[in-house]
Amino acid sequence: MGRVVLGNILAVVRTPTPGAELDAIAALERSSYAPDEAASPAVLAQRLAVAPELFLAAYEADNTQALLGFVCATRSSEQLTEESMRGHDPDGPLVCIHSVVVRDGARRRGVASALVREYLCRLPAKTPVALIARAHHVSLYEKVGFVSQGPSPVVHGAGKWMEMQMETAGPARTD
Repeated sequence: MGRVVLGNILAVVRTPTPGAELDAIAALERSSYAPDEAASPAVLAQRLAVAPELFLAAYEADNTQALLGFVCATRSSEQLTEESMRGHDPDGPLVCIHSVVVRDGARRRGVASALVREYLCRLPAKTPVALIARAHHVSLYEKVGFVSQGPSPVVHGAGKWMEMQMETAGPARTD
């Protein structure tokens, strides 16, 4: 568990625990994505169960029950596809980020970009990472090192997604 500054907020970042913390994460996911895009509580629980090392939550440092946001991912042995976004290959080299979510009151304050940077710093060097993003979020991900690959073939909810990719610089931080 480490203390970091996300935007201008002192936070504690760590892997969440099942139960009340995961319930808060599921509620934040539902409030942040369209109903046909949000991961269900069961899917979030599955991601936490199979890839806890790829699930990072941020809490206010002075109130560690106050969720600021989270990032979760799984691994894939192939490129970013609808199929790779549904499963987890523990030996897969590609980290597929599924959700980057920050609560309303902390948005537009640099929290999301700082949280993604913190997340990426915890991955080993040279780890390939991919995600899909709405066009209005592309600049956020470009600021932290992702490169747009153009429109994604992945269909997830209504509307088009852009595929973003990068490789971590590392070395992984373990605090």
